[in-house]
Amino acid sequence: MPVTGLFRAKALFDAGERDGRPLSSGRAAIEGEPLAKLEYAEGRDPVTLAPRFGAVGSVTILVAAKVGPAKLIDNITLGK
Repeated sequence: MPVTGLFRAKALFDAGERDGRPLSSGRAAIEGEPLAKLEYAEGRDPVTLAPRFGAVGSVTILVAAKVGPAKLIDNITLGK
């Protein structure tokens, strides 16, 4: 669930996408899972964890989703 969204975001980032598309695509992948309820998906600065917007050279994507009674939390850093 969250991992699927992170893999989709990574694939887009690796293909050269640097706007909000990797995050949006990752969010859509999680929201498309019938058993998952997305709590958040955010792009943050890899060092300061300040919110990131627009075209970026690097980003840490943080996600959390509930799947049944379990809450899954994961992240991935993309770029330098």
